[in-house]
Amino acid sequence: MNASYQFNLSDSSQSITFLGQLRHNASTDVGITISAIRPGFAMLYGLKRNERLSWKFGLNYARQFFGNFWLPLLGIDWRNGRWWCWGVLPRYAVIDYRIHKYWHTGIAYRGVNDSYSLGNQDWLAVFEGQARWFQDVYIPHSRLVLTAEIGHTL
Repeated sequence: MNASYQFNLSDSSQSITFLGQLRHNASTDVGITISAIRPGFAMLYGLKRNERLSWKFGLNYARQFFGNFWLPLLGIDWRNGRWWCWGVLPRYAVIDYRIHKYWHTGIAYRGVNDSYSLGNQDWLAVFEGQARWFQDVYIPHSRLVLTAEIGHTL
């Protein structure tokens, strides 16, 4: 379950976003228990430089099975002609290039940092990076997109 709230400061080029999360990270053998529920929180400060560039700075906290996990966040939203780059590192990032009105290509990254209860006071931690190359074809006059992608997990 996720919830977020964003509000703009008196200078409309600045904003603060608060995010809260409750996750149940456990194997199906463990079942739903209060000890397997993991809270997480994040705060992002956004600064819009102009119509083409915005920055975000923040901090993410998650209570993992191995302990408290703090993660600094750096985000960008940049557009220039056919190029669009956005993301909040180290969680995700996308570089998109518009070949045609209906055809985009690009690379994307997603970082995963989670832990899962295996029962009997045992747990598993996952730290990985997923990189992919994608092709998106937007179907004219509809909300459908066909996506083809290849990637690798590290």
